[in-house]
Amino acid sequence: MKYLKSFLPGWVLAAGAAAFALRLGQNLTGFESDTGLAVAGNLPALALIALLIAAFMLFILRSREEPKTDPRPFEDVFSFADGATLLLPVGGIFLMGASGAADFAMSAGILSGALFGVQTHRILGVLGLACAAGLFLVLLSCRKGTALPAPGLLIAPVALVVRLVVTYRSASTDPTLEAYYVEVMALVFLTLAFFRVAGFAFGDANPRAFFRSAPMAVIFAMACVADVNKTTLPALALYLGGAAVLLGLMMAHTPHHTTPAPDTQDEAE
Repeated sequence: MKYLKSFLPGWVLAAGAAAFALRLGQNLTGFESDTGLAVAGNLPALALIALLIAAFMLFILRSREEPKTDPRPFEDVFSFADGATLLLPVGGIFLMGASGAADFAMSAGILSGALFGVQTHRILGVLGLACAAGLFLVLLSCRKGTALPAPGLLIAPVALVVRLVVTYRSASTDPTLEAYYVEVMALVFLTLAFFRVAGFAFGDANPRAFFRSAPMAVIFAMACVADVNKTTLPALALYLGGAAVLLGLMMAHTPHHTTPAPDTQDEAE
């Protein structure tokens, strides 16, 4: 497992690329053209499920190398001393902000392809922009060493829960589960991952749970790109932005090395 730990971002990206390719293959060959129903025994569809299950089991094993708790403050857990480590999360934050702006544009009729009502898109727009602003302030404080605006980390899971609810309500009218399960699972894992990110700032850090949910969130988000004709532009920007932020946090994560108690040290000497 040491190779998985050392090259975790590479493994996640490779699995995400494979999931995208298989989902694209499923969209092209796995649904009947006249009814939209799933084709039984479609090879890309079955291979995608096998890949997702295998990846989840693999990252569960990887997460066991992390402690269940981490008492360190957020700015010590995620190190952004090197400016290069900020590229992915900052780029992801801008995508999340663009998602909010695009939802506003849909509510105003500037962008076409709206799946929800005007008021729903407006609420999603507010949450998307607030989410991006909160995360940006957190990264800025980590970079400058100022007080951490911890409440900013709570906006992301709230925004994702709201989008999960409205997306599921809209998609669940489709009798074909295979048509929308990837997007729903992307939202589920993104929500779980950002909830765990917030835990690092509120004394409830669980690195083990973070390294179970964050890699799967990235993989599902990348697979969602193949559903570009089924979902909205703001949703895709949000998923990919969230995936970029989580991948950046995984890369910036610093392991927590516990030290033995003083009496143990004395006995060892």
